[in-house]
Amino acid sequence: MEYNRHRTELPTLTPSGIIVGGQYPCDIDTAKFHSRQAIQILDDLNQSITPSERWQTLQRALYLFSHNIVEFHNNEISMGFDKALCLKLGYAVVTTQKDATYVPKEIVLICQCLLQVFKCSSEHRLCSFRHVGVTELIPLLIQIWTNIIQNKVKTDRQPSDNDEGLLLIIRIIRVFSKLIPAKSSLINYLNGAFLGHLLRDMHEWMREPELSVLYSSNEVLWEALGLVKDLTFRSQTTDKEALLRLEEGILLKTISICCGNVKSLHPRIQEWWSSVVWNLALDRSICQILMSTNFGKVNKNENTVFDGLLQILKDDDDINVGKSGVSIRIKKNAISAIGNIVADSRNHKIIFQNAVTASSSTLLPRLINLVESDVDPVVRRRAMRTIRCLACSTDSTTKSFVEEENLSSFLISMISRNSLHDDENDHDMLVQACQTVIALGGSIKVEAWSHLEKVLVQQIETTTFTRIISAAIQCLIECMRNNPSSRSPSSEVFWKRLEMSVSNSPETHIHISSLLVMLAKIEKRPGGFAAENIENPSILTTTPVVNTVTTMLLESGISKEDSRNQALEAVLILTENEANKRPLAENDRLLSGLVSLCLMQPDKKNKDSIKQVILQLVPEI
Repeated sequence: MEYNRHRTELPTLTPSGIIVGGQYPCDIDTAKFHSRQAIQILDDLNQSITPSERWQTLQRALYLFSHNIVEFHNNEISMGFDKALCLKLGYAVVTTQKDATYVPKEIVLICQCLLQVFKCSSEHRLCSFRHVGVTELIPLLIQIWTNIIQNKVKTDRQPSDNDEGLLLIIRIIRVFSKLIPAKSSLINYLNGAFLGHLLRDMHEWMREPELSVLYSSNEVLWEALGLVKDLTFRSQTTDKEALLRLEEGILLKTISICCGNVKSLHPRIQEWWSSVVWNLALDRSICQILMSTNFGKVNKNENTVFDGLLQILKDDDDINVGKSGVSIRIKKNAISAIGNIVADSRNHKIIFQNAVTASSSTLLPRLINLVESDVDPVVRRRAMRTIRCLACSTDSTTKSFVEEENLSSFLISMISRNSLHDDENDHDMLVQACQTVIALGGSIKVEAWSHLEKVLVQQIETTTFTRIISAAIQCLIECMRNNPSSRSPSSEVFWKRLEMSVSNSPETHIHISSLLVMLAKIEKRPGGFAAENIENPSILTTTPVVNTVTTMLLESGISKEDSRNQALEAVLILTENEANKRPLAENDRLLSGLVSLCLMQPDKKNKDSIKQVILQLVPEI
């Protein structure tokens, strides 16, 4: 590997060739200069024996590493500084007093050097973890940590003045915890003993902070919380299950304490537990565990975790989150975790199993409030997605709760919003609103369909975004299917927008062709507006509409076969009305398009249908 080749082939320089403590000179190549210094310091580091030699060399190394140039840090890893520092760490551990209650200064300095070096790329960090971290560095760091904590407990020492070493150890472990391949090794190290003790101490701190030996320093606590959060992020299901088994479920017990004290928790604790729940809820099997545990609640119908997440979303001043960036992250975590939970329809029965529980009575109102008024577009989008998931529920009790909420006016308001200046999150929110209408289907009251049609047509006329147009058209089709008084849109702007869409966005073809078939069938409906005005040509024969149809008919490729067939079906239905034939025939592009389609059509039945249309239109020319 390139990684190992650099370790062995780089030459060394004599001690007299190094310049330390100054700025990089501008008259020579900076990278070469840094490399020469690094080679010299590595050689000195490997040869330093006495405490003073080691100390001086480590200080020079830290000075050299104190930069933010990823390429230079990559070179430091390739040269083997991680290995060299690990060897020095091992020697320092052996010479450390066995009863020390704080990390010695030399080990602190080594850890500072390692943290700087690990500012390299993630690829180099992973190489370092595989070659040095998993077999040498992590065991040494955990050994130091364990010895210090045990000595603190024996002597009942709680001052935080000398906790810098513990802080650095956790930060180095966190460097590796962010690497996907490293998560499993860290979670299962010593059969989870290290993490189990960490979580047990965390649990004790949550209950009685003043008695904590490990977390007498808040900074150490924040880093330990961050380590657990990192390990739950994108880890494998088996590793998450292993985390939940540690110390007889101590992680869930700790989360339970947080859920029961949302109003009084420090914002950083809230951010931690909400993000951990979000990470865990990404796995359906883990999500089931979260939703099936009530942690001793008297009311068996309540769920501790879900109710805690809802408390975060509660728009009250007594929730201790304020308006900071942390509070926004907390809300994002909570709504994302709820979204993951609701995405699995098996959890709906638990959420809505009892009309008096907080989850069943307040969930939808809180989600609606977030969509309508939250300042963060990500929160709005995720809240709307959760509403859509509930609308798609197959659980009868959940359906009843959703229908009782009467979402029609809310959905009309969302779809009618101006999307021109929104970001992608709001675009997605609008798409989700359209999908929610489709999911609700027949449960929407008849009088609401006409309002929905109107705002959908207006949205299509004004938006320039393909995803919104496609979603709005699908929603419009659902409206027309349920509204007996539906009629073809008469707005020229609407049809010109569709004409432009089929020209610029082939992905809209299938939806627009479906809409045209729907409208053509509506015009045939007995008692409808078009049926009563049969002597007049349909608006579907106007130039923008016919151009739209022709563009879809001429689209080549197997993937466009469905939209071509639907466009042809719409023309066939229109030609059944004599008044429509002349305006259709007068469009030269349509006739030539039909001829071309007939010639390349392999299906005999479709070919005959096209011939039939051509024969009906030609006499009208």
